[in-house]
Amino acid sequence: MIEKIEDIKRIELSQFKFPVNVYLIDDLLIDTGFPRTAKKLLSYLKNKKINKIVNTHGHMDHTGGNSLLQGYFRCRIYHYPAKRSYTVVEKLLFGNLKNFTSETPPEKINTDNYSFEILYTPGHSDDHITLFEKKKRYIFSGDLVLHGEAREVSRDVKIYRAIESLKKLRTLRPEKIFPGHGEIFYGYEVLDEKIGYLEDLGERILRLYEGGKSVKEIVKIVFGGERFPYFFIKGYFSCENLVRSYIKDPKSL
Repeated sequence: MIEKIEDIKRIELSQFKFPVNVYLIDDLLIDTGFPRTAKKLLSYLKNKKINKIVNTHGHMDHTGGNSLLQGYFRCRIYHYPAKRSYTVVEKLLFGNLKNFTSETPPEKINTDNYSFEILYTPGHSDDHITLFEKKKRYIFSGDLVLHGEAREVSRDVKIYRAIESLKKLRTLRPEKIFPGHGEIFYGYEVLDEKIGYLEDLGERILRLYEGGKSVKEIVKIVFGGERFPYFFIKGYFSCENLVRSYIKDPKSL
């Protein structure tokens, strides 16, 4: 699916009914989808001009097309450095991530019509960045701002860092937020909603934990239990990861 918002194209790629967004702005591509959707993305982009790719973070649903696209376009890839390993489940679902060369993102990245400030916004992962277009007040938020209420998260999440990053974005008062998954958000009010929900959720989880409840009990009380086959994905994606992130160090930022 391809959606045009003014002169920005949102390209939605899906693997096992799990969609991810890739954004095309002039000669810039923000994220590249899954390894197994790389050929599909390239088939759409072949007649385009791609000089640079920015990855909002290193999860393979955002970097999976890097190698193929870099080989075809000979483009530069800006990717915040971080060590990362992938689980067997991730590789089975999404494919194997192939090697690519990358550089640390500069403070600004320009295209013919836009100028993006690169903001370090950890929390979803340690290497997460956000692109901010000051003139338009557009934010490309990767996986920091997503649809729905936080529930299952990856093992990389540090929830208090994420809350601080959301507060950082709130000060920018964005008019449009382009997320890594799902349709775009209009207005900064969604950031108030996300921050309020996450802070309230943390207070509830900590009260239960201080009252003697175990992590598994808290997952059951707050979320009604795990929704996915926990045995297979517990190390990668679960409610337990979110609960543990709140409990591990509630004062850590």
